Amino acid sequence: MKQIKFHHDELVSVWRRHTIGVDAETIEEAENLLRENGIANKGAWESDDCGGRIQLLESGRFLDVQDHITVEENGGIPTIVIQTPDNHAVADNCENRHYLAESGGWRDRAIELIKRRFEAPEDKIIEFADNYWANDSSDEDNLFGFDLWLHGGEPFRKKGKKELWAFLFPLDEMERNASNGEIVAAYEHEDNDDRDYPVERLTPDEFACRCNDNEYADQRQWVRFILL
Repeated sequence: MKQIKFHHDELVSVWRRHTIGVDAETIEEAENLLRENGIANKGAWESDDCGGRIQLLESGRFLDVQDHITVEENGGIPTIVIQTPDNHAVADNCENRHYLAESGGWRDRAIELIKRRFEAPEDKIIEFADNYWANDSSDEDNLFGFDLWLHGGEPFRKKGKKELWAFLFPLDEMERNASNGEIVAAYEHEDNDDRDYPVERLTPDEFACRCNDNEYADQRQWVRFILL
């Protein structure tokens, strides 16, 4: 029997300690300088250094003082997520998902989830939340659906067990860090076959064969493995 690994990600609050050096003649002068700078209202690294008189010397965390953040405190967004090493969510602690669906609170939650993951126009985010967000699908499936829809693809994916595919996409037309949705949308686009090097979808075995036969154009195509 083999061991299968998963990630158990938990959102917690921790105290961080920043050691700050202040150039001053007296402790009173140093304290006044810190108060005038408003350093208690912002991160130490965001502070105006007052002409070099305030320096951030080192930072650390109190790892033995950690408080769990509840779903309610996090705006209805899960704070514990079980996922595979390739970031496919398996379960989370959002037990009030059905309540949110019935009460209408799902909409605000969907919008917040999309905003946290993507930099996208707000009108697009709201349009997707209102028209395409599926409460019977996982958050990850919905977020991938938004990514795909944003780049011109259909937002709906099949439910249930997913398959791993190797996507080959043109190096001279697409960025290496293109999103999964952008890649899949380009593959599904009607003009894909008109490219010199179209976006291709292969099984892992097909991709391995192409590499072994020296038929993979690694100077022309990026490769990304995506679960669909």
